[in-house]
Amino acid sequence: MGEIATSSLGSLSSVDMNTPAELRDYLDVGTPVKSRDSPPRPAPPPTKPRSKLPRPIRFLSLPKAATGSDKKAASEPKGQIKKSQDQARLQPLSNPEQALTKTFKLLHSASDDWEKKIEGLTSLRVMAQNHMDILMPKLHDICLAIINEVKNLRSAVSCAAMATLGDMYVHLQRAMDSEVEGTARVLLHKASEANTFIRQGANCALGHMVQSCTPTRVMNALLVGGLSHRNAAASWSQYLEKRGH
Repeated sequence: MGEIATSSLGSLSSVDMNTPAELRDYLDVGTPVKSRDSPPRPAPPPTKPRSKLPRPIRFLSLPKAATGSDKKAASEPKGQIKKSQDQARLQPLSNPEQALTKTFKLLHSASDDWEKKIEGLTSLRVMAQNHMDILMPKLHDICLAIINEVKNLRSAVSCAAMATLGDMYVHLQRAMDSEVEGTARVLLHKASEANTFIRQGANCALGHMVQSCTPTRVMNALLVGGLSHRNAAASWSQYLEKRGH
């Protein structure tokens, strides 16, 4: 039995030509053989070991340092910037007498032609700054024309008219005393409106009036003109009292 078993094992260990190819490879190598028809699988790419160091922190870029001109513009109120820009455009006129005649025509143009009205008001601002002597003989008529435009329903025209009154207060000073009552009345009316820009324009013009004209004239104008607009008149009267007038 031992010899038979040995011979049988020996016959099993030998490979003959009748043994299938897969079985011959198995017996020769001693490991299972893959099918020859299937292509070899590519080896997986080597994985990069993860770094144990912490990720770098990304900082936000800081704003650019402000220049001297930027700091000056930021510290200067917007109203002053606009005023300085406006004054730069208010250059003296070559023929102010002719310009005044044209200004009256522009202000008496059709109510819907607001560009012509603003052009006429701008011309008056130029003359108040550079040609005061031209305005004095017709000051009352000029102020009536401006008051009419302060009442204009178009806010751009109304604000331009109030800015014109403010310039006339600043440059004509106490020569405007005779016109304080009439101009203060319409400005106090505008200072009580809901529109923010209209209120600011009216208060700015009233501030120039208070600073430039005779205090007693201003106080009387505020009291008379403020009968129907008590809040605005009271606030400006308190301002005058604080200034010691």
